[in-house]
Amino acid sequence: MAPALATAALGLASVPAEDAAAARYWEMACQGPAQDLRFEAGEIRFGARAGRRPGMPARGECVWMDRGVDRPGESRGGRITVRVPTDGRTPTVRMRGGRVRVEFNHALADRVWNAAANGGRFTILVRNVGRGTYLATTAPVAVPAPSRGSARGPSGPRRAESGGSVTVRPAPPRLDCTPIDVGSLRVATIPHRRRPHDRWVLESDSDLPVYVIRGRYGDTFEFMHDRRRAERALRILRHHRPDRVCYVGRPKASMTYFLRGGRPVAGSAPGEVCKPPFDPASLRVARRGGKWFLLSGRASVLVFPNEREAREALAVIRHFGLRRECGEHFPRPGMHYFRR
Repeated sequence: MAPALATAALGLASVPAEDAAAARYWEMACQGPAQDLRFEAGEIRFGARAGRRPGMPARGECVWMDRGVDRPGESRGGRITVRVPTDGRTPTVRMRGGRVRVEFNHALADRVWNAAANGGRFTILVRNVGRGTYLATTAPVAVPAPSRGSARGPSGPRRAESGGSVTVRPAPPRLDCTPIDVGSLRVATIPHRRRPHDRWVLESDSDLPVYVIRGRYGDTFEFMHDRRRAERALRILRHHRPDRVCYVGRPKASMTYFLRGGRPVAGSAPGEVCKPPFDPASLRVARRGGKWFLLSGRASVLVFPNEREAREALAVIRHFGLRRECGEHFPRPGMHYFRR
């Protein structure tokens, strides 16, 4: 059966990102041709038989470098499924030397697909995500070092019994922040551009700028004609006492969060309203129509105009362990932010 390059045409096209939380991965060796090789939902997927010879897979098999894939929970009926995340873009198919080559513009994806399709051998770092399924890491990490001792397998030094695990930790995300002097903030009014009444905002007496910036609910720190909401937002800020307000996507921010001393604000504040908490590790980037989403299960946490902002927000949320979206009012808060 020819490898399938069809992507999901309807509904939600999920594009898995590399786990930003630290995770352990083990080296696995596979030999093509793979079973049911396909590209869908932004990742390469293929099936293989669970081999038993350490580091020496037969055709259509995958094995650990130090032992067979033969422990409880490692396979389903002697078969495994491997998932390799890509950047989500449809690959290019080329003819080279009379052979079809698929190019993903991603070194690991190129290597895995073409070896799996053409009967080649390859190694990947994976972790078991359950039900005989393994997720590969796309992070640039070193291959696990040989275990201590001189025991040698059929293809060189054996790995540790754990499979020679490595821990993958992502680089810190890029931060886009401006200072905020909470002590100098006050509730004030400024003329509305198109309406007869003034709008309530929070502004500063210091040399720092007035805190009005376009956000996904409107102007952040702007409360239209509702003075009580502006005063409530000021009380929340005085409780959390942030020294920086940070954004993902400007000038129209998709996401806002506060830092104090380099750490996110945490805990509830009097008067704040929060949405139900979510697990940062469960979030994934997905595309629906022309927009990008952060999903927790099938529930939408955030929506973005492009993939770059979605992935940047995911990295920020996981890096700081943010779990709640809060504001002084929902829906359409004048001040919304994420916190721990």
